[in-house]
Amino acid sequence: MTPSSSRVSLILLSASIIGVLLTSSLVEAQRGSPRRGGSTQGPLFGRGPSSGNPSAPGHGGGALGPENPSPQPLAVRPSAGSPGHGNAGAGKGGPKGGGNADAAHAADMKAIQFLMANRAKIRRTVVNRPGGVETLTESDDPNVTAVLVWHVESMGLRVKEQRPIHVRDPLFAELFRNAATLDMNVERTAKGVKVVETSPNAFSAKLIQAHAQVVSLFVANGPPEMRKNHAVPK
Repeated sequence: MTPSSSRVSLILLSASIIGVLLTSSLVEAQRGSPRRGGSTQGPLFGRGPSSGNPSAPGHGGGALGPENPSPQPLAVRPSAGSPGHGNAGAGKGGPKGGGNADAAHAADMKAIQFLMANRAKIRRTVVNRPGGVETLTESDDPNVTAVLVWHVESMGLRVKEQRPIHVRDPLFAELFRNAATLDMNVERTAKGVKVVETSPNAFSAKLIQAHAQVVSLFVANGPPEMRKNHAVPK
């Protein structure tokens, strides 16, 4: 081999090595390698709309699933939605007067639609207790569990921040009017969430119990039940 051909071979070999290294780096970056600070996207959502919440499906490594099954309480974090804005059609009479959908509304509805489509995979029990209810809602499907946890936390933030949703239904509208009197504690289980919701106000306690039963009807009957109006307890 002549010196000239040797130099050409070395140049070609160097170019090949550089090409392999660049390709490996691109693939690693696309996969979101933990060594390079990437994150793995979970089911349905990339990040919780109501908070920068690591328990939201799709938030880096925080989705509840086979890799993160251990029970832990859900932390309530400040919402990125606009407090005081109810869902479309809420009108000026709703809590804090919002008349349009807030920033989180579309994602909340997407989660609800997903859960309704997968309601056969959800099991739910409701136990009335003094001043309110204790509910347990779970699924054996990790994707359903992850969205369920996300949804419950998002709804808890709506109650805390008095940002109404689904107020076309008189029961939901009344529940949000009395949101300041509600106390909601959410605990993650291995397959879902346990919620204890109470109020020292007797009327609000009735609202909590009625709402819990209606949510169970949503799981049992799906969208047709969601389109109904539900009576406010007396």
